[in-house]
Amino acid sequence: MRYILIAALAIGLSSCGSSDFFGDSSPSSPAPAPQMANATGSTEQPVGPPPVAPDVHCTSLAKQRAIDSAYEGEDPDTQRAVFDRSYSDCMAWEARHRS
Repeated sequence: MRYILIAALAIGLSSCGSSDFFGDSSPSSPAPAPQMANATGSTEQPVGPPPVAPDVHCTSLAKQRAIDSAYEGEDPDTQRAVFDRSYSDCMAWEARHRS
């Protein structure tokens, strides 16, 4: 009985059967920040994150919203609609607030 429970949990918790409409089975992790050399030749971490273009930010945000909807069990058409609407809303917000 214990082995059946373990097998059921292993199958249920595996991510092999889930993917979103991008074909991803898990969210990607950001790359580590590169080391920068200053005038003295030493390497230091940048003070803050580099500026990100609005379309890159909005694409990333919309993709995360679509992944969230996939996690909630939505079909690929709904995931695409969530992505499109999130991207559109984000770009509209960026246009109003970046001057």
